[in-house]
Amino acid sequence: MGKQCHTVESLLKFRGDWATHLTRYYFAANILKDFGVENTVLDAGCGCGYGLEILSRYGYKVTGVDSDEENFQYTLKRFNSPKISFLVIPLEKIEKIYEGVVSFEALEHSDDLDKGFEILRKAATNVFIFSVPYKQVNDGTDKIHKHFMLDESRFPKETMFFYQTLDGLIYDRMPTKHSPNTLIGVLKRGN
Repeated sequence: MGKQCHTVESLLKFRGDWATHLTRYYFAANILKDFGVENTVLDAGCGCGYGLEILSRYGYKVTGVDSDEENFQYTLKRFNSPKISFLVIPLEKIEKIYEGVVSFEALEHSDDLDKGFEILRKAATNVFIFSVPYKQVNDGTDKIHKHFMLDESRFPKETMFFYQTLDGLIYDRMPTKHSPNTLIGVLKRGN
């Protein structure tokens, strides 16, 4: 299996993190509807494809993009639906246009965060929804992330921000009792 695809046993071990990822996709499905997305959605950096399956349940024709061939093979076996397609390409090679673009926990892995952000933003005709670790510090042990200390100042001022805490709850303003670990941005296309 791909680096991001997990066995049931490993998911049960890390179910809190799993739940926060699932919550993000349900949140995105509703935001996509609110912004008039009716058909095509790109899930950029889709990993093992569980988000594709969630978004397809909402009626979207979803294309998943990931650079990991093993993730592609896993997704093909697990999610067989005419509403789901998959491309094995890096984010920087996305050229097609979709009504909505979702990219959760992917931008911080890109070599050039600004370029990756602009490619995904331009790929959306209606709305671009993304998430990144919020103010994550590099303690020297993290070998997979390339960008750290990401916060609101790193993204366009017209972005609507939401904050997700470790318990999976998503807030429309900075929570006072819980520290967020994920920053979610919603950017209407045209901005």
